[in-house]
Amino acid sequence: MASVVHQMSPSLKSRSNFSVLKELAILKEFTELDEAKNNLVKCGDHFVMKRDFCLVFELLDKSLCDFMKKRCYLSLRVAEIRVVTQQMLVTLNALKHIGVIHCDIKLDNITLVNHTAQSFKIQLSDFGLAHKVSKIIQGTKVQALGYRAPELFLGFPYNEAIDN
Repeated sequence: MASVVHQMSPSLKSRSNFSVLKELAILKEFTELDEAKNNLVKCGDHFVMKRDFCLVFELLDKSLCDFMKKRCYLSLRVAEIRVVTQQMLVTLNALKHIGVIHCDIKLDNITLVNHTAQSFKIQLSDFGLAHKVSKIIQGTKVQALGYRAPELFLGFPYNEAIDN
């Protein structure tokens, strides 16, 4: 099974299509990594349909945000938090290894693989705001306001540490 993310746009040269191409370039960086071992979403294919870019991802369960909503925001047990945290540390280390900053880590973008079969096995998804460390443009707003790192608020230089 696969999940298709459809990015609508009126023109192949539009800003939204540029962001999809940028995300695709980041996803291609994962080829030197084992996506499953490093908890990164797998992009299986991409195509253009009626002038819209589409990315095909593996089918995953639900985001941690949706999972928490379904539980009425009941706290996770320490053992569950530990499992998710360990996987995220592996993921952040892998991204650092290939010089990628995600820039949008939040519960919406941490996805359960298959909660019924593999309790709390996660993958990081949505690399639409991600970019290479080598292409940092200091002073740009790169994170959602509610999740923005202090150094970005203060206008200080940033690096992959903003994902931590």
